[in-house]
Amino acid sequence: MNRKSVLVAAATVIVTTAAVIVAIVGSSSDPKGASAPVGIGDAAPPFTMAGIDSHQVSLRSTHGSPTIVTFGASWCHPCREEYPRLQRAAMQHPELKILGVDEDDLPSAMRDFMRNVGASWPVGTDTVGSVRARYGVTGLPEIYFIARDGTIRGHIRGDLSTATLTTEVAKILQ
Repeated sequence: MNRKSVLVAAATVIVTTAAVIVAIVGSSSDPKGASAPVGIGDAAPPFTMAGIDSHQVSLRSTHGSPTIVTFGASWCHPCREEYPRLQRAAMQHPELKILGVDEDDLPSAMRDFMRNVGASWPVGTDTVGSVRARYGVTGLPEIYFIARDGTIRGHIRGDLSTATLTTEVAKILQ
């Protein structure tokens, strides 16, 4: 191949890749503006996604229950500290539901991570970032505390201490 052929081939690959990315991102956006970040008092945006264990993970499954939605990943160091705390909270409060949203991981890596930290809640893979965008997640970990009525009562970015977890769980158990 001559230099011109190589450049044309490279340009074709770049343009095709860009078109695929635009198609994926465009198909995950919501024309109603649901991608605006949510705040305290807002209704928790619904989601359904493929789980790391091949089951669907859906916020709808927790309807009427106090719920924690945690955004994390196997490579997230603070998640290694938080997930056992979250698991203890779930064991102390059987009505409390936890759902995980995995970012930038292979399902097998997240399954291994969950097993290693002793966490047992359902985790879905947000492959195109649509759930992350709807919640306005800017980094990992981020945790949303959702009351029985489906409204967001708490939001923590970064490390979650045991004291803060206890306070936030109390708000959604009311």
